[in-house]
Amino acid sequence: DLGQIKKKIEKEQYTTLHDAAEDVRLVWKNCMQYNADGSDFFKLADSLKKRFEDRYAKLLKELNIPPQTGGSGGTGGSGSGSSSGRGAAPVPTLDEKRTFAKNLYKISKEELGKVIVDLDAGCPEAITKNSAEDQVEINVDNYAGVV
Repeated sequence: DLGQIKKKIEKEQYTTLHDAAEDVRLVWKNCMQYNADGSDFFKLADSLKKRFEDRYAKLLKELNIPPQTGGSGGTGGSGSGSSSGRGAAPVPTLDEKRTFAKNLYKISKEELGKVIVDLDAGCPEAITKNSAEDQVEINVDNYAGVV
């Protein structure tokens, strides 16, 4: 979320401006992906996405930084980290990811704990831990298949 991006900026954890921009794009993408077309959240994310891209382009121009090449899918790394020997597992479709995310709200705390442990062991790029707040975030966009 934007709060995590702000913290990463403050802690200077981004190596490039483009890396930070990719995370911002992922916030808009996730909001639009997991909220119904036409909903207030969808419209707001779409509006903020456009404003961000306009201002980001101006900032790059002002700083004489070339735009990122190679096309960004908004995935924040084009699959890096998913080459850990699970090449045979099929990549989940968008609908499968949505179903997975929705089903997380339907399971017990114990079952959710097991899902988090399994994801952490088999697909750690899908887990963001915040030990200071005792929180775990599951990013289904980084989920790379069967765990």
